Amino acid sequence: MSFFKEIKNQIIATVGLIITAAGGIVIANMEAFFSPEEAEPVETVEAVTDTVIVKQPIIMQEQIIVQPKKTKSEERKEEFDW
Repeated sequence: MSFFKEIKNQIIATVGLIITAAGGIVIANMEAFFSPEEAEPVETVEAVTDTVIVKQPIIMQEQIIVQPKKTKSEERKEEFDW
């Protein structure tokens, strides 16, 4: 009978070990359940836009076309109707 008594004691020790391990796991997870959640810092990216308005000067050009004076020979040529 001592053989069966030792097996019984080993089974009881194994069950106790399993219960102890399960209790440790439950306690470790309870800490996660009851601990306040740590808020992760949220990165805020602020877009900065620099707008530089440059006013371009308005350049107005006036071209004066001076017609060359006709020489005397050119004036005579116009007189004749070819």
